[in-house]
Amino acid sequence: MAFAGAMRLGLHHGAWRTMNPALRSSNTRLFSSLLTNYRAQAAVVLPRTRHISSTPTPPPSGPVDVPPIPDGFVVTPETAEAATSVVDTVTNAVIPALQYGDFAALGLASWVTPAGWIRWSMELINVSTGMSWFWTIVIGTALWRAACVPFAVIGLRESAKAQPHQENVKHINDNLMAAVRSGDKVAAQKMQIVQKQYNAEHGLNPLRGAVAALQLPIQLGLFFGVQKMSEQVVQLHQSGVSWLPDLTAADPTYVLPVVFAAVVQIQIMLAAPDINTVTNPGMGHMMNGFRILSALGAWFMSGWPSGLFVSLLTTSTLTTIQSAVLRAPTVRRALNIPITPPESRGKLPSMKETYEFVVNKYRQRIDDAKAAQMAQMRGPGGMPRRRVNEISYELPKKVPKTQQKKRN
Repeated sequence: MAFAGAMRLGLHHGAWRTMNPALRSSNTRLFSSLLTNYRAQAAVVLPRTRHISSTPTPPPSGPVDVPPIPDGFVVTPETAEAATSVVDTVTNAVIPALQYGDFAALGLASWVTPAGWIRWSMELINVSTGMSWFWTIVIGTALWRAACVPFAVIGLRESAKAQPHQENVKHINDNLMAAVRSGDKVAAQKMQIVQKQYNAEHGLNPLRGAVAALQLPIQLGLFFGVQKMSEQVVQLHQSGVSWLPDLTAADPTYVLPVVFAAVVQIQIMLAAPDINTVTNPGMGHMMNGFRILSALGAWFMSGWPSGLFVSLLTTSTLTTIQSAVLRAPTVRRALNIPITPPESRGKLPSMKETYEFVVNKYRQRIDDAKAAQMAQMRGPGGMPRRRVNEISYELPKKVPKTQQKKRN
């Protein structure tokens, strides 16, 4: 930057522009004098370059004094070529600021996928506010996470309504499935009517509970959107914060993966009381599986870009805070969310119980496969069919005529 200030190089809209006409090929001697004496000049930070320095200093108010050229100084072609290469290196090192429409030119902004919407919003935030890319990702992720809050509240409200009725709902569903497996259509229709009446009587609506799944496209869009930004947007090489300078590179300290795994563990523990583990005990074991995967995935995810981890960590932190706030009785009353009694709250099983559950499920599937295979080998009357290699293809023996007469 000092060399650029000594040569009076200015910036205009993120691109270098030579302001001094003395840097032409005919003025090689003056150019060499500047190259010899530029180290003695004070460092100048140009404020028109975005995100290069967090504390920019104003440019000098007066002209820069150039020392006189010493007599007898000879400029060789090698010196001029070296000076030109230095200018090119400094010029190429500056990353231009992002402008409106740059993401569309790169094929990143799109109205077809949620990832395209999210990348377009990131461009809008960065160009409009001039924030660094670190805070652009944090603010953009927080805004999209706030858009998911209504869906989360609706899903939590329906889940809290259904928790006190888990045992009755499970009993009705078991009878319905038994009637369907037996082939009794009349009994199956009766159980469906009973199920609808019970849901209407207690205000249960399984479809409203599925609204919480609408958060999934936004979460996936955040993941793939920021991941592709970290690969193709060169401006992310300058994050704007000193402790995480490059958002396109992996975190060399492994702090971000470890912190992310820890926040996921806390998030699962806070969400456990709202999980339906009575009618669907596999959900508790699935959450234990997520806990194991998050711990093991810290090493696997260590190669991801830092910008992606900033987005994931922001999402997980805000989701954890949301779960903690929605546990408060005052907030639940304000949002019309029923307060779940202690006996109806979900509870995560232990890791030992999860291991036994997985082993029993595996053995049960093997037994079911064997039973299905034996059923296929049996005939219509329940007798086992003879295998192909046991069938005799010998011709029947001739029966004497006397025996034929007796049979007749």
